[in-house]
Amino acid sequence: MADFKFFGAKKGEKDDLDTKTGLVKDRVLTENMKQSAVEVITKFYADKGFRNVTVKMTEEPSTILSNSVALYFYINKGEKVKIKSEELPEAVKKSLEAQEYRGWMISSAYKAGDIYEVELKNGAETKTVKFSKDGKKVE
Repeated sequence: MADFKFFGAKKGEKDDLDTKTGLVKDRVLTENMKQSAVEVITKFYADKGFRNVTVKMTEEPSTILSNSVALYFYINKGEKVKIKSEELPEAVKKSLEAQEYRGWMISSAYKAGDIYEVELKNGAETKTVKFSKDGKKVE
């Protein structure tokens, strides 16, 4: 394999996928390696809350090395998974009871891996807050 690239992923995600897929340039490529890479990419985004991710892989002859190919992965993350406020972990619910959130109502909630994104509304005002599964606010 001469090269591989990810399209539809952010820079940091590409760096993570480089490592997680186990693909290495200048190595013999098997069908199992290709299938495994697609599965790893799908799981990577599913763990971040993108349950409807689609990965299309194309294989093209390399223009750099003879008898070699380049793999291109086209990633469509889809939408985060919307959850009911009742499905939020108890620790997150407890954090939302803090003085800082008094008067705010949950308008929607999303799960993205171990991060819970909660959209709050107070009259015409809105804000989004992210929490870890143990109720700690994350940026």
